[in-house]
Amino acid sequence: MSLVSKENISSFQQNGFLVIDNNLSDKILDKARAAFLEIKKKSEHSYKYVRVYDDYSNKINLAGIELPFHSEIINQDIINLIEEEKIIKIAKNILQDENIQLTLCRYHLTSKYSHIGIWHRDGRPSALETIQLNIYLYDENGTEIIPESHLRDDNEEEKLILSKSQYSFLKGAKKINCKSGQVLVFHPSLLHRGISDKDRAHIHFRFRKKKEVNKFYNENYNYLQNYKISDEIKDVILKSSIKLEDIELYSHKKDIKNKILRKIRLLIHKILFFLPYHSKIYGMFNVRPCLKNRKKFKIL
Repeated sequence: MSLVSKENISSFQQNGFLVIDNNLSDKILDKARAAFLEIKKKSEHSYKYVRVYDDYSNKINLAGIELPFHSEIINQDIINLIEEEKIIKIAKNILQDENIQLTLCRYHLTSKYSHIGIWHRDGRPSALETIQLNIYLYDENGTEIIPESHLRDDNEEEKLILSKSQYSFLKGAKKINCKSGQVLVFHPSLLHRGISDKDRAHIHFRFRKKKEVNKFYNENYNYLQNYKISDEIKDVILKSSIKLEDIELYSHKKDIKNKILRKIRLLIHKILFFLPYHSKIYGMFNVRPCLKNRKKFKIL
């Protein structure tokens, strides 16, 4: 029996996204959130497979935590959450293929500072060789899309705006509201970005129709025996195309130069929030404006 109804698949094909509610228990969500906070704490200190987009603070401002199944941060309560969400079955239903491969897996998060990502696509319009899913740990509307853009290329107005800045607001943009425990499935070619003025955290996955079998992280997999994990998820982990050597280790430099640069970025972020997105100052210092202040003064 298909996990995703024909009506939902039709809606996904038309709109480019679908929100699925598996009615998870509060117990599963509470344990997963507690586990995530422990993983976040470890990633701020010792785990190095992380991403920082907005480097404004001498305390690492995490934007992404790579490889949730890595032996250093794998967690049974997170596995339980993924099992209950049935994301592999959902991906197989949407892709209409029983042979799928994990090609991306990470935590996305926003904490102390607001975040604006670039507008981008992760695939060609209309082509559906891969599928992307988010499992939400908290209520969130941090994913912004251009509805039905997966059916076409960028229009002339979008090309003009994005040629000035890939961070600008686009006409017709829509934020997708998701509750904790819900799963967002979206088309890879949908024009989208991450944008949030609030704390957020979700687990992001990308699956593709399997072309070849690769090993996961080039690690020893014996540690998986220590966890209660279904053969379905274990098989996807073992046959992932993610390679550990392709992921850059993050180093949070604390020399005088970087400390000064962070103070400058923070001042620009907080004080010059009103500048247009294509401002040369933002570009020079790799800064995004404070969304909280823009919201307060009703600046788009």
